[in-house]
Amino acid sequence: MSNALDALPFDLDLGLPRHGQEAELSISFVRGEPDPEDEEETTLAPCDEVLHVFSLAQAARMLSGGASEPRRTVMEPLSRDTPEDGPSWRYRFRVREIEPASFLVLLALLTQTKYAYAPLSAVAITTSGRVGPVIAAEELLRLPREVARISAPPFAVERAKNLPRKRFVVTFRFRDPVSPASFQEIAELLNIWDHLAVLGGFLFDLKEQEKLPPFGEPAHVARDVIEHRVRFYDGHESGIDALVNLGAALHADGRPLLSMEID
Repeated sequence: MSNALDALPFDLDLGLPRHGQEAELSISFVRGEPDPEDEEETTLAPCDEVLHVFSLAQAARMLSGGASEPRRTVMEPLSRDTPEDGPSWRYRFRVREIEPASFLVLLALLTQTKYAYAPLSAVAITTSGRVGPVIAAEELLRLPREVARISAPPFAVERAKNLPRKRFVVTFRFRDPVSPASFQEIAELLNIWDHLAVLGGFLFDLKEQEKLPPFGEPAHVARDVIEHRVRFYDGHESGIDALVNLGAALHADGRPLLSMEID
């Protein structure tokens, strides 16, 4: 992406741990002047919401690469300072095994949030502690758009050749029957992915989306099968990889899969 920094609708100061070391990460949002013609654009609360979704996706290991399972990413909240009318909101996290390229998802989320809701003028994501050289904004935005994908899923993965496309169905075939409680937990994880996709987390071209697409529909279609119908998707193929990562994380955490089909 040429002139990637210029494409961001806010200023960016960034220094990410390079090798997944444990570190303390500080994330700040700076409030600009709201658009007087937009009554909704008065607070940084939408930025708070997308950061929460991003941290949940990290905890679910959707955005981490690896071999047969995603790395066990940690993004543990330490503190938050979010005064409603304050000039900036600040957060601190303890992080470990964070995939640097996954922050492309956060920048895409914040970009769409800026376009749609928030008077956001600047973002700072910086690292403290002895982590050595860090990844600056220019380097992050030059990384390949493939956020993360596991190289050898421990179950069969069938992906349609024309992905990504506007509509598709993800089918999880488990080895054992899925209880109603387990289905609800998996549906909540799929809802996190939906939030990433709907709020623009995989729109790496940073162009403004015209409207929010609908959320997907998870369904327990058989004792050992869960389907998730994605009714509109306009993002990068990394969004599909994030679904496979989620399946691999479920497999590693005691819900073994026989296969995933994405068609």
